Amino acid sequence: MSSIETKKFPLNITVDIGYSKLPLNEILDMHEGYIVELDNLIGNTVEIKLNDNLIAHGKVITLGASYGVKILKMDYMDGKECH
Repeated sequence: MSSIETKKFPLNITVDIGYSKLPLNEILDMHEGYIVELDNLIGNTVEIKLNDNLIAHGKVITLGASYGVKILKMDYMDGKECH
């Protein structure tokens, strides 16, 4: 397949930076400015997913006023299937 043909298929990439489990009453009390604490620490690796399949791990970095993710390990290249 040529690179022109592959450009026709949009794929979603997501980066999971952390999770939080909150009781319903706390969720109902959320407002602008509310801070949700995540379970991942600064500097820890994050999961990078392609269409909800884990493909890599990386580290969150800043790029000026934006965020980016530096790829540290490509999981699908280990001979494993995406999960």
